Amino acid sequence: MKQLTKTDIQKTILDIMVEFDKICRENGFTYALAGGSCLGAVRHKGFIPWDDDIDVVLPRPDYDRFLNYCKNSEKSFDVWNLDTDNNCCFTWTRLCDKNTVYGRIDSNYGCFIDVFPVDGVGNDKELFKKNIKYIKFLKGIINYNFGKDIGFIKLFKRQNTYKAKFCFTFFRIFNLIIGAKNAEKRISKILNKWKYNDSKYLAVISSLYLSQTIFSKEIYEETIDVEFEEYTFKTFKNYDVYLKAQYGENYMIPPPPDRRNETHGALTFYYKE
Repeated sequence: MKQLTKTDIQKTILDIMVEFDKICRENGFTYALAGGSCLGAVRHKGFIPWDDDIDVVLPRPDYDRFLNYCKNSEKSFDVWNLDTDNNCCFTWTRLCDKNTVYGRIDSNYGCFIDVFPVDGVGNDKELFKKNIKYIKFLKGIINYNFGKDIGFIKLFKRQNTYKAKFCFTFFRIFNLIIGAKNAEKRISKILNKWKYNDSKYLAVISSLYLSQTIFSKEIYEETIDVEFEEYTFKTFKNYDVYLKAQYGENYMIPPPPDRRNETHGALTFYYKE
């Protein structure tokens, strides 16, 4: 099978993003480019040149409505999450290209964009923060299990450091004790403490940088159009507050070459034969 280049991956996921944007606009679903995709839109008016992914977030009510739409409508992409594949073990959704495949012929997904729900976390930010360590522990179990599939564990084991070896052993043990599915259920139980509509603060629980995603509700719900490559997508109206929390005051200055890491550099995609 022919391997996709980074440019091929960017083009493929951009096509998915165009369809996703169309669905959201036509159905009134609020969404925003997030993470490096928001930074790319603001700083580069498109992809960060060395990046190879797209991340979007939706408020939980719109996230659920979007998934319900996908169940009942034709679309050019596959939906990959806990509800569509028993082998999936993380708490967000991937919209996957149907004509490509990740690294192995028996893989369940092709090139993708990541779609994250934004959940209510109550009216007391400090009270929620007391749950973060436990949530990160549960997410570590999920990420360990998922990492067995995408090659992260191989990269982790090659790091000849005490911290890497300890973390690898720690999560291997607790993956056997708790398991990814049960870890996901425990996270869901925590989230059930708060209702989206009653919460002053929201957060992306699935994010690796959870504590940096806690914002007042209006940050996630108020969006604007931004240029992204030759298209127009949505991101946060107050992107400056969001990006400073994620990347610091100088987010408009690109990092030096030795710190420019591809987000999904561990993944290799091929065109289906």
